[in-house]
Amino acid sequence: MTGFGIFWPMVAHVALVFALYALLSTRRASLIRTGKIDASLFRENRDEPGESLIVRNSIANQFELPVLFHLCCVLLYLTEADNLLSLMAGFLVLVAMWTWLSVWMAMS
Repeated sequence: MTGFGIFWPMVAHVALVFALYALLSTRRASLIRTGKIDASLFRENRDEPGESLIVRNSIANQFELPVLFHLCCVLLYLTEADNLLSLMAGFLVLVAMWTWLSVWMAMS
């Protein structure tokens, strides 16, 4: 690879995380504004309504396996291993995962 191409997926992931935070804020504000919930509930993270809980859980998931993805991208870049082979390997794993998902859904 040339330049900083390996970092574009990382930038996309960061944009996703920021979008999730914006969505969480919007949903929580709406719940407070309509009187469905008290703001103090969010401070203590107890009994969060489903409308915002699903987004909060999505944000939490972004700091699990994706952290390993970011670390791997940086290490590939630093060791100059960000080449066509690493790109093709990542692509093939992604294709295999989507294929498996499609087969699983078709069989269910």
